Amino acid sequence: SLDADRLSVDTTCYGRVALAGTVNSWAEHDEAVAAAWSTPGVTEVDDQIVVAYSRAGNEAGGRIAGLLPHEPP
Repeated sequence: SLDADRLSVDTTCYGRVALAGTVNSWAEHDEAVAAAWSTPGVTEVDDQIVVAYSRAGNEAGGRIAGLLPHEPP
């Protein structure tokens, strides 16, 4: 579930919304961006959200990355 307290939302004229802050997953990131786009009158979303993975997520990502083919230097 998205923790809105970790995000800032700034609006400007002409329907521009700027999102910033940190979330714990891409699902939370996508939820925040989708919420911004679904707001009536929004014409642009400036996405500056950072996805901060947990240590467990980083370890899993490292294992997955190790399975992917690498191009030679």
